[in-house]
Amino acid sequence: RGTFRRPVVVRMEKPADLAVDREAVWIVGARELVAVFPRRLNKFRTLTGRLPTPVVTAVQDAPGRTWLGTTGGLAFHDGFRLHALGRRDALRRLHVTALAVDGAARVWAGTARDGVFLLERRNWRQLREELPSPYVTCLAPGDGSTMLIGLYSGGLFRADGRTLRRVPVPPPLRRPVRLLVRLTGGEYLAATDAGLHRGREDFWLPVNLGTLAPGERAKKLVPLPDGDALLLTTAGRLLRVTGRSVR
Repeated sequence: RGTFRRPVVVRMEKPADLAVDREAVWIVGARELVAVFPRRLNKFRTLTGRLPTPVVTAVQDAPGRTWLGTTGGLAFHDGFRLHALGRRDALRRLHVTALAVDGAARVWAGTARDGVFLLERRNWRQLREELPSPYVTCLAPGDGSTMLIGLYSGGLFRADGRTLRRVPVPPPLRRPVRLLVRLTGGEYLAATDAGLHRGREDFWLPVNLGTLAPGERAKKLVPLPDGDALLLTTAGRLLRVTGRSVR
């Protein structure tokens, strides 16, 4: 969408994630960041700054910074330069697995071994409430300033930065939660090794929307502009997901 009249090919090393703001589509690679500007026909810019470790996830916050979670810490791009967190920052050397922004414009970060961190008043702090497993696989904003947390050990948790509680889920969601996306209308879609599941922040239906092939893992869920469906990417397929089916 925009002024492109033909596909724009961006060649880069191992594209990992996307972040979108008002000006550009940010393509996050293993060690670089590319911005594609729709108002500039067939133009893209490779931004300065090399990341020290491969990028796993990315998110855009309210001030317009693009946060990049890597296997060795956290970095952000302010529109001009790429900044890696310093030695005093809590996320300096941690494996960041998930990033999300809540309704209060706070940035959350999930890690592979150290649970969840929250950015408040320009400082990152680790949530003191202990999760049953420190391996966080996904995050999705809840109502207001809450956040839903998916774990590799299975299950969902709801946090607001001060308290943490388990969300009642059907047995299939007690398996590793791979992906979690908030839909329009306050519903969520979660991907586990057992299939795809739909629910709300405090209530999940024991209904499996679709089952993936044996050994097939969900890679990314992307909401479509119409708000009624999502695209699900796996290692070898592209699927369209609605509230009733997967095809």
